[in-house]
Amino acid sequence: MPLRRSYWVYAKDFSVSKVSGRFKLVVDGEAREVAAERTGLLAFKGDGWISSEALMLAYEKGTQIVVLGPRPVWIWLKPSRDVKYFLGLYSSDVDLGRRFVEDFALDCARFFRRRGVALPEDLNIDEAAVKLLQGLRGFLVRFFSERLGVDAGWVVGLAAILRGFLEAEAISFLCEAGLDPGYMLEMGVPLYHFFAAGFEFPVVWKTLSDLRGSYHVGAELGNAVQVRPILRIAKSNLEAVRRGHSVREWMRRKAFSIASSLSNPLTGVE
Repeated sequence: MPLRRSYWVYAKDFSVSKVSGRFKLVVDGEAREVAAERTGLLAFKGDGWISSEALMLAYEKGTQIVVLGPRPVWIWLKPSRDVKYFLGLYSSDVDLGRRFVEDFALDCARFFRRRGVALPEDLNIDEAAVKLLQGLRGFLVRFFSERLGVDAGWVVGLAAILRGFLEAEAISFLCEAGLDPGYMLEMGVPLYHFFAAGFEFPVVWKTLSDLRGSYHVGAELGNAVQVRPILRIAKSNLEAVRRGHSVREWMRRKAFSIASSLSNPLTGVE
């Protein structure tokens, strides 16, 4: 099945309804329609409502709808029980979370090596995945706060917004592959969070790097109008080609690779 489009919506107010085989999106008073069959994901941040007819259309067409908040909410699209069963039996010596965090660590190392910046000496690659992820993010926050000339809180807030939409993409692909995005791994961290971490650098932190010298630096994060241009940069980075495929395509391939390896234990994860 070809990769379908995704839409990121950050709005003060939004609504989603059904018009024939299309979704009608009204975002801060502006309406547009998108074809359900060509849409793989609709991700929303803000206050709004989704009609029951739109939810049924999403279910019928396999379109994932994710509403972002303290914890994302999504539609459960026909999960594969056998894969969830194997995931429940997944042995502790094969650490899914660590694999994704190590991918993130490698991206960080490449970025800083090109700039002649050494990673902190107290950053231990052998630490638990959660602690390693926290350490890497903390270093990136300090680096970009200084680089962009903004308060660390602004970097943390923007990274959280971008990460939320990236996690919506992760949820969509994990569901499509028949996996349970909310399955808890190390220290009660859900699968979708670790999965998204493996693709976080080229989407979240590359976007912050791209903002250097931009008038978007310091944008009011609670103002959807000011944040949308930054989201467009992040979405462009998500669609950027790396090693022959877009980051979105690699995410989808990785999700199906995990599902395949869990169903067939003799195979590995790409």
